[in-house]
Amino acid sequence: MIALFIVFAIVWAGFFLYVFYMSRKSQNLMREIDILKPKLEIEIQKIRFFRWAKIGRRNF
Repeated sequence: MIALFIVFAIVWAGFFLYVFYMSRKSQNLMREIDILKPKLEIEIQKIRFFRWAKIGRRNF
């Protein structure tokens, strides 16, 4: 019976460690996305400007 409890505790500990790991990974990805969003917006604005300048100053 004690072996069953030990296995039960190990499985739950593994589950919570996995949830913690995935939570940290998700936070890191969200932080990276927040860093990349302004850079992407700048690149989009550049593309729109060059299209506008090249195609006769049409609004996009």
